[in-house]
Amino acid sequence: MAQRVVYLGKSAVRTAMGSSVKDIFDRASSGENGFCATESSLKAEKTRRAPDFATYPMALIDDSTVGVKASSDISRLEQLAEIVINEVVDCSNINKDACTLVFATTKGNVGVLGCDIPTPDSPTFLAETAERIARRTGFSTTPIIISNACISGVSATIVAYRMIASGECENAIVVGIDELTNFIVSGFMAFKSVSDEVCRPYDAARKGLSMGEAAAAILLTTDEKLSCGITIDGGCITNDANHISGPSRTGEPLANAINTAMREAGLDASDISFVNAHGTATAYNDDMESKAINIAGLGQTPINSLKPLFGHTLGASGVIEIAMAAEELLRGEILGTQRFETNGTAMPLNVAAENRTIDARHCVKCASGFGGCNAAVVLSTAAYHSVNNNYDNTNNINDIDEVASCQIANGKLVVDGKEILNCNTDFDTFIREIYHQKNEPNLKFFKMDRLSKLGYMGAQYVIGKSSAHAVYEPTDTAIILYNHASSLDTDVQHMRDLAKGEASPATFVYTLPNIVLGEIAISCGVRGETTFFVCANAREEAQVTAYAKYLLTSHRYRNVLFGKCELLGENYNLNIHLLTLKH
Repeated sequence: MAQRVVYLGKSAVRTAMGSSVKDIFDRASSGENGFCATESSLKAEKTRRAPDFATYPMALIDDSTVGVKASSDISRLEQLAEIVINEVVDCSNINKDACTLVFATTKGNVGVLGCDIPTPDSPTFLAETAERIARRTGFSTTPIIISNACISGVSATIVAYRMIASGECENAIVVGIDELTNFIVSGFMAFKSVSDEVCRPYDAARKGLSMGEAAAAILLTTDEKLSCGITIDGGCITNDANHISGPSRTGEPLANAINTAMREAGLDASDISFVNAHGTATAYNDDMESKAINIAGLGQTPINSLKPLFGHTLGASGVIEIAMAAEELLRGEILGTQRFETNGTAMPLNVAAENRTIDARHCVKCASGFGGCNAAVVLSTAAYHSVNNNYDNTNNINDIDEVASCQIANGKLVVDGKEILNCNTDFDTFIREIYHQKNEPNLKFFKMDRLSKLGYMGAQYVIGKSSAHAVYEPTDTAIILYNHASSLDTDVQHMRDLAKGEASPATFVYTLPNIVLGEIAISCGVRGETTFFVCANAREEAQVTAYAKYLLTSHRYRNVLFGKCELLGENYNLNIHLLTLKH
């Protein structure tokens, strides 16, 4: 059975440029952007100890209110999410009981996090935040949360697309949301990656990224009557297996994501009308994208970045940029990349500096992020959609075999059902004992945060060099992990650093739960999909389990490393399995 057609429906956004995709497009066409700050105030920002958010493009609660604070019972982030969700629901008139909410966020409600381990009911838990939003907006279905650094929005769209295409659900609303906070801005400033002027993607004079804030929601559906005139025809997620905070040197993993997404859509490079790229204006990311886009055969294809309009909005960026790319396709016109003058990337790109009229058929939206993750999705105008027969489900879950497993919990290490180590001590001592027991030295282990150490050590026993994984290509294995606490253990340490007056880049990079995926990918040579889910209960865990198995039955991967990787304080639980299709 071929996958079902997935239509893009209504969208809703909140940015500093307004609360309508059409209005943002029109304002951008006239040269406006969301940066109200002067260049001088941005330059001064680099010298401040704490961010002055008046210099950043903040999301509008309504058409005139910027930076509204939370009420006593709801955070500002939740308020923004609820506004865009309700707007999509109201415009679409969908049945909430037959619709799944898929959240994309890097940090969620981190603005309310303190310097102590939060209590179990704290909204700083991403799953708790999603549940609160779902209840307030009247959804009974179990929300899905994806925290995959800066590709979260594109990742969540791909996951929702696959769920609908495979028949798991009829409708999904993808919600991208992140709030600008001292936690986030101070971390990026510690990396010295923030520009003192409005960002200039791909330009020879670029100085780094510009932070921004937005909320966005888009409907994905099988109902053609709800379509905005755009279909989603393909998507792929990959990993660089190179470095947790630096992109690939070759661009090949992102190129693989783009090529796979196009192949799934039944297209080649000549069919693509334009590329909406990540375009952060950081030196290494822009260079890597230029290599990847050229490898994918799109070096002559028009390309743009929307980051100069409303900044880098983290988990929201992929969702709002997909909504904007759909508008560009529908209008047959792409927005120019503001402030671009001279190409300054490693490989030449056809950057649209001004608005361009295009023969609108298909576009590629791509993104990359910390942890080595990449994602690409193909959007098509409905008239040019072609039926996808590339990934039929010709297998079922009975064809899946477990070839290895590892559990680390309560002072015990169990591999393939056999107890290897029993050590009644604290976690830090115990995980070092496991490291020495494995006897495969890697000095990078000692630089990892505690969550990454847990996942990394388990993976060495499951997909190490001697396992069945070694007989396949690096792109043949995916890693799908989940937990409840996300990266809160390290988040608290980052908050303690800020309380002392200094953010540490070595700590901040690990305040993303998907970094453990990057560490595993690097050590085990995995270049397939790496996606991190955050779950509140067994129902959500079952959804993630079904997704991991779908990656196998749909022939996307030969192996999937799947399971739980949980750590907060002295509570830890790793339970991972290497799944493969039976021969």
